[in-house]
Amino acid sequence: MSLRTESKRDAEASPPSNDGATIDAGTHAWRRNLSIGNIGAVYVWIAIIAIFAIWSPSQFVQGYTLRAVVNYYAVTGLAALAVLVPMAAGTFDASIGGNMSLAGVVCAYLLIHTGLSLPVVIAISLGTGLALGLLNVLVVVVLGIPSLIGTLATWLIADALSVAISGNATIGSSRTSGSFAHFLSNASLFGFSI
Repeated sequence: MSLRTESKRDAEASPPSNDGATIDAGTHAWRRNLSIGNIGAVYVWIAIIAIFAIWSPSQFVQGYTLRAVVNYYAVTGLAALAVLVPMAAGTFDASIGGNMSLAGVVCAYLLIHTGLSLPVVIAISLGTGLALGLLNVLVVVVLGIPSLIGTLATWLIADALSVAISGNATIGSSRTSGSFAHFLSNASLFGFSI
């Protein structure tokens, strides 16, 4: 028997492909992924933009409005992104606020009380956040404590450390204000604060 005869017989034995069913399954998957249950917040966001664009088009639909929203809510957006990764994995990280607070206090403390350069201070501040993240890994993954309970505990530890480092007072000096603060507060890229 030749190879050509075997391939012809295999083609006859296999059922014909149903491209319509494949397209329907793909359409169904798109509809499911774009459903209100999956991305309802995006639909609410679009509705809010549409309502304000209709209500006050001369003020809302302007470039400066977009820049203001992005500039004022950049930190909140970064915190939301930090919460997104654990949520996508099916866990919850309640220590984000404490982590941001502790890293900020460590940064301010080092700028005021040491002569370290700005890149070193930033690296140490980021290392502080990394250390708290590794503590979360130890508590949740290694010790097996539920993520909400474990990260609430690390949040409280980070807040307590922030209060201890700052002496429960606002940290400020000429090194965290003046030209340094002016440079950071006015730095922009394409009209957006960075």
